[in-house]
Amino acid sequence: MDNPIIEGRQPAFSLEIADNNVAWVKIDVAGEKMNSLQASFAEDFADVLGELKANNAIKGLVVYSGKPDNFVVGADVRMLDACGSAEDAEAIARKGQEMFGEIEKLPFHVVAAIHGPALGGGLELALAATAESYRTVMPPGSVYLKFSSGCCRALGVASVCLV
Repeated sequence: MDNPIIEGRQPAFSLEIADNNVAWVKIDVAGEKMNSLQASFAEDFADVLGELKANNAIKGLVVYSGKPDNFVVGADVRMLDACGSAEDAEAIARKGQEMFGEIEKLPFHVVAAIHGPALGGGLELALAATAESYRTVMPPGSVYLKFSSGCCRALGVASVCLV
C-alpha cells in the first residue's frame, strides 16, 4: 500500500504485504515521539482494514510500531481535551472499540509485536489479537503494560503491569 498524504499529513497506519502473504501494519504517528490513537486516524485504519479484508491470500497479520522504543500509549489526551461533551468522548471511545472489534474478526492470525509502552488503547489494540492468535512482548524485562479502566472493568482487575 502506498501512503499518500491525507489532508496534509502522513497516515498513521501503513500496510505492506510480504512475499509469503503475511501482512505487516506499521503504526507510526508522524512528528510525535510516541504513537497515540486519534479519531482522525479512523480513515487510515478503514483503508488498511479494507485492503486486509479484500485480499484472500493473506495468511496472517503483524501489527507493530514504527517508533524505536514504544508501541502505542493510548488515546491522545489533546484529542480528549478538545471534546465538547462527555458524549463526544464516548463516541470516540466507541469508535476505537469498533476498530478493535474489526481486528478480532479478521479471518487469520494476528500478532501484536510490542516493544515498549502499550498503555490504555494501545494495550487494547494488542489484546485485539484473536484468542487463538499470539501477542508478542519483546524484549523481556523492558515492557510496561497497563490496562485502561474499560479493560480493567471487563477483566475484573485494577491493573496489570509487566515490568
